[in-house]
Amino acid sequence: MEPLAKLELIDEVQRLGLKYQFELEIKDALNAVYSNTNNGWPYDDDLYATALRFRLFRQHGYHAPEDVFERFKDEKGEFKASLCEDVKGMLSMYEASFFGFEGESNIDEAKIFSTKSLMALKTSTSGSFGRKIEHALDMPIHWRLNRLEARWFIDAYEQEQHMNPTLLQLAKLDFNMLQSIYQKEVRKLARWDITGIDKLPDMIKTILLAMYNTTNEIGYWTMKEKGFNIIPYLRKEWAKLCKVYLTEAKWYHKGYKPRFEEYLDNAKITMEALDYIDKLPTIMHCCSLIVRLTNDLGTSLYELARGDNLKAVQCYMNERGVSEEVGRQHINDIVHKTWKTMNEAMVGDYPFSEPFLSASPNLARASQFFYHHGDGHGAPGSETKGHLMPLLLQPITVIS
Repeated sequence: MEPLAKLELIDEVQRLGLKYQFELEIKDALNAVYSNTNNGWPYDDDLYATALRFRLFRQHGYHAPEDVFERFKDEKGEFKASLCEDVKGMLSMYEASFFGFEGESNIDEAKIFSTKSLMALKTSTSGSFGRKIEHALDMPIHWRLNRLEARWFIDAYEQEQHMNPTLLQLAKLDFNMLQSIYQKEVRKLARWDITGIDKLPDMIKTILLAMYNTTNEIGYWTMKEKGFNIIPYLRKEWAKLCKVYLTEAKWYHKGYKPRFEEYLDNAKITMEALDYIDKLPTIMHCCSLIVRLTNDLGTSLYELARGDNLKAVQCYMNERGVSEEVGRQHINDIVHKTWKTMNEAMVGDYPFSEPFLSASPNLARASQFFYHHGDGHGAPGSETKGHLMPLLLQPITVIS
């Protein structure tokens, strides 16, 4: 199989939600493509192929230099205007640009250029590419929850002229199988017993029991499979988180308006669970910051209306004397920058499984989803429900 065909198949398998089924095969295929890169890349002038390779290499922790996009610039150092006619290439470049690191000017320029190009193409492109452009501009693949993306992509892939019917059938069956598991988990959550904590306020009972049960369940399975008691570390981190909330509660009751940096410092959830890990605190800090800021962007107006603390947007507005629009843009810029930091921290050799390392970025993705169109968690509207209903309640029709 040609290198590009391998990469396309890997991308399709991942977006169909089947990555966990073929992890070894994906790694072997990427190793083969990466090893052969030293012998030359036969698609140097193909923007779509070059961006796809860059994205998959970065996603899986391979070295992928930003200068691969230099050849698509003109003598002025700007991306060639003719590239805008390549819709497939623009989409590929756009998605790749969200895997950039801090300080990579080529990737920053690629993001700006591809975003502007796709915005211009959005109104004049219909059919499959039109839907892909709209989907991408709403949120890039890298920031999307895998299962929600799989549900969307299964429908999109079915309309592709050269789709693999066997792969599509497998994706549908797999989706329905996992959906049945999710339904069982939801039923278990609904059966939690809170009779043992009657002395607490009603609003705290379910939260505390959920924390207690989840922490002990994680500790049980970790002890059973790894022989390591992680519960003390988990309790320590829950205590830190509760102190963060306590500080916010004190601010609220005292009417205190924290400075922007003070607000962010308190929002950090510094994870030091295992003392010998170097980069994980960076990954976890980035995750906590993204969760905090996306939450603020989505909920600040709702929460302020009911008398809650000032959020990051308002703290920045008060400190700098700027408009809400400027404040929100500043917070969005921090979110983008934090993703870059997390992208770089995720690249490296770790003695941990992929699911363990993916926990933090997946939590950040969940926050991006819930707060992308307002408060999708505290006050879920039709947008959030429209995504969750197919995921949890509506199986995909499978034709034998």
